[in-house]
Amino acid sequence: MLVISLLLAATLSFEAFAFLEGDWCGEGLEATVVERWGAPFGGAMTGTMTAVKDGAVWFHEFMVIQMEGDGWVLRLKHFEPSVVSWEEKDEVVIFPLESASVGIAEFDGLRFEHPSPDVLRVVVVQQNPVVFEYQRCN
Repeated sequence: MLVISLLLAATLSFEAFAFLEGDWCGEGLEATVVERWGAPFGGAMTGTMTAVKDGAVWFHEFMVIQMEGDGWVLRLKHFEPSVVSWEEKDEVVIFPLESASVGIAEFDGLRFEHPSPDVLRVVVVQQNPVVFEYQRCN
């Protein structure tokens, strides 16, 4: 696995994640969700997600994709509507990149799929996968 990580690190750039850029509106976890990804800046690509249930913010996420050590990772932190973190102060959820190809970024536990220009699917890979289905926001 280390050899694959080193190969990915050596051959990938932020271009591999460019399909994420933009505003995505959709559904997941029985909530209305908006996910936003910006262009790379300062060695990182950042994203946010807000989930709304019953007309009120349920939770937020802050995400960062960057090179870390000898591989790419996505770091994620969840927040209450009041912006209090679910994770401990110094803790984040880390998803190391396992593979990437045109329109797909497969992290350990999280997969992004971009099957067409206006569709983004995010799958939290677990025993019962959680799927977020997005369209580009108008």
